[in-house]
Amino acid sequence: LAAWGVSAPGDLGWMDPPDPGQIDTARDLLMTLGGLDRRGRITAHGKTMAGIGLHPRLAHMILQGIRKDQGFTACLLAALISERDIIGFDRSGPTPVSDPDIRLRLEVLEKIMNRRPVSVQGGMVKTGLARRVIRAARMMMKTVPGSSGSGNNSGRVDIEAAGSLLAAGFPDRIAKLRSSGGHAYVMASGKGAVLKQACSLSGRGFIVAAELDGNPANAGIFLAAPYSLEDLEQDFSGEFAAADTLEWDEHRQAVRAAREVWFKKIRVRTARLSSFDQDRAAFLFLEQIRKAGLDILPWTKSLKGFRDRVLFLRMAGGFDHLPDLSEAYLLDTLESWLGPFLTGIYSFKALQKADVTAALTALFSWQDRQTVDSQAPSHLVVPSGSKKPLKYSAGKSARKAPILEVRLQEMFSLLQTPTVANGSVRVTLHLLSPAGRPVQITDDLASFWKNTYPEVKKDLMGRYPKHYWPDDPVNAVPTARAKPRKSK
Repeated sequence: LAAWGVSAPGDLGWMDPPDPGQIDTARDLLMTLGGLDRRGRITAHGKTMAGIGLHPRLAHMILQGIRKDQGFTACLLAALISERDIIGFDRSGPTPVSDPDIRLRLEVLEKIMNRRPVSVQGGMVKTGLARRVIRAARMMMKTVPGSSGSGNNSGRVDIEAAGSLLAAGFPDRIAKLRSSGGHAYVMASGKGAVLKQACSLSGRGFIVAAELDGNPANAGIFLAAPYSLEDLEQDFSGEFAAADTLEWDEHRQAVRAAREVWFKKIRVRTARLSSFDQDRAAFLFLEQIRKAGLDILPWTKSLKGFRDRVLFLRMAGGFDHLPDLSEAYLLDTLESWLGPFLTGIYSFKALQKADVTAALTALFSWQDRQTVDSQAPSHLVVPSGSKKPLKYSAGKSARKAPILEVRLQEMFSLLQTPTVANGSVRVTLHLLSPAGRPVQITDDLASFWKNTYPEVKKDLMGRYPKHYWPDDPVNAVPTARAKPRKSK
């Protein structure tokens, strides 16, 4: 159409208009091949391509081959792609045999031209069809302009040039292996391609796929040639783009700063950057902490206990002036309380060295910390003199009343239940046997001594006869031993 002076196909009076998407794709390809300029008008190179009478991909490949003095090899490739496969592989068995490497076809053609024996493992050469391909290639050489170079007309076949030649005509099908040892590739167009089975191309870092099946997402490869990064950089030196990226690396669990080099939709290489936008990196890292939740932070036992005590006091009432340490609030305000303490930290591994204690306690004034310690102490000294921890949390939530686990004998002489939060909350006592098993749970110690202790005493005396079980616990000597020490 461009050769006829039509740069906007939509302006024509079509009886059945072509798909606009396909028109755009064709225009983009012709621009890539140099057949159209940026305004959609045909170029001198495009006119030469049109005069060859082949698909633009093949015409451009042949012209590029002639420029490199590899015109005849390019014509053989064009003829091979235009015909049915010259090798018939056995696909009837339980493990069908097939090799899409186009170099295998070039080897067959070269041997036939040199009158040498031809055989292909697992396949049968269609000799008549192969000779027709050779004749078609020779005919192309006679009709293509500028094919007078010695390498073009000598009949020499440069088999290892197949990748570079195909890349000229199929730049959007240059493909990079997705993962080492696999068969899946990503093409320069961004689409996927896959080798259906192990073959001579398996494991190649780069290939060029000349023939594909119709799968739009992950096309099967019928014909291809090996390629290399070195050839890609030489053949398309002006078509690489570099971009600096700063993103979360899920595998390394860290913010990654890198300079990526791309050829169209293929990421060719990645190099780590030591210099990057630290504010942006900190923002990305805090977002990942927010997604992971507070459990990702390196909480010490002491710091978790401090947070539990603050949550308890705020729930108990009368302590709303204390900072909010709820998970929702802390995650929402990470930038203000945690961010200043994460300088140079951008990975979950490095996060384990962060001083979260300093970050969290910095929210509290000296007076606030004194309030927490006095109104929600971490430990209580019981009548026996032992210092026992108070449990303020139940999993991730604060308890309505803290729990004190203590052996019953250590509480002798204490009449009233201990309280916290300015006396507004009574501690829940888990009174234990000498073996550490609960024998009573109560928040009313006076009632327990009066009403329940006599029955509990009978049971404990039977199980622990060597221990001290007085009749009057309120006036008895508390002990952390089996029996109180005898006074001298």
